[in-house]
Amino acid sequence: MFLLFLCLAILSVLCLVAGIAWILAARGKVERTSGPEVGKEIMSGQMEADEVRDDGQVAVAERSAAVFTGTGAKVEVEAETSFTELKAQLRARDWTQALPTLLAVCGLIGLILFGSLALFTGLENKLIGALILVVALYALIRVGRDYVRA
Repeated sequence: MFLLFLCLAILSVLCLVAGIAWILAARGKVERTSGPEVGKEIMSGQMEADEVRDDGQVAVAERSAAVFTGTGAKVEVEAETSFTELKAQLRARDWTQALPTLLAVCGLIGLILFGSLALFTGLENKLIGALILVVALYALIRVGRDYVRA
């Protein structure tokens, strides 16, 4: 049983990734920026992240426009979808618009369900496996309730 649930969980991950990629490709807004300002922004973000070293001491870096020379590039992709849109698309039987969202949602639900079942059957400590399964089922019930309410 463990291998069956594990294979179904892996298949669910593939559906989830395919659905997200399809949503981003079909409905995503792509914003590309490049230039010296983008490079400075990227480097200043890295400098802020590197201020505290592993030993707890703070590294002070001089911030000025001369720190970074050159150009940088940044690509941001943003897409959104909702249960309300999905329900409207399903009612209208617009499968081409609903399929990417259905793939992503069903992939996520399958991952949660089959992943928790795989853990339940694969773990030696059944109490921990049962606890994970109960939490996963609670999350799925909440998602289903939100879908019905949308």
